[in-house]
Amino acid sequence: HERFASKIGKVLLNPRAVGPVLEKSGFRYPAPPELVLETLIIANGAEPALKPEPRYAKMRNVWEVPSLDRLLSQLEQAGFDRLNVLDVTQTSLIEQRQTPWMAFQSLADFLDPSDPNKTIEGYPAPLRAIISARRPL
Repeated sequence: HERFASKIGKVLLNPRAVGPVLEKSGFRYPAPPELVLETLIIANGAEPALKPEPRYAKMRNVWEVPSLDRLLSQLEQAGFDRLNVLDVTQTSLIEQRQTPWMAFQSLADFLDPSDPNKTIEGYPAPLRAIISARRPL
């Protein structure tokens, strides 16, 4: 890893060659970066992703909602490993509600009033996934 190489005078130190010496001195290479991702997903099914038109739960900025399998595949393609699904939960009305600090519309306004398992547009209600992943150095 060239980024760990350092110049001392005119000598370039290779971390593989000096690794044991550095470790004896207490030096530790940084741990690989870890990602903790909380995002919307759809249940695994026939489609790998939902591409809502024109909106998803009245959100303007949602272009695609992947299935869990597709999301994990995308993370692997991006170079992450040690994928760990920490939680998959349907977003609840208690958690996403109006409060004195958030007096605007909330999740209850974005779900079908006759079927809370669907959005106002008729799509599956939001599922939230929390995933941790590591990207090797």
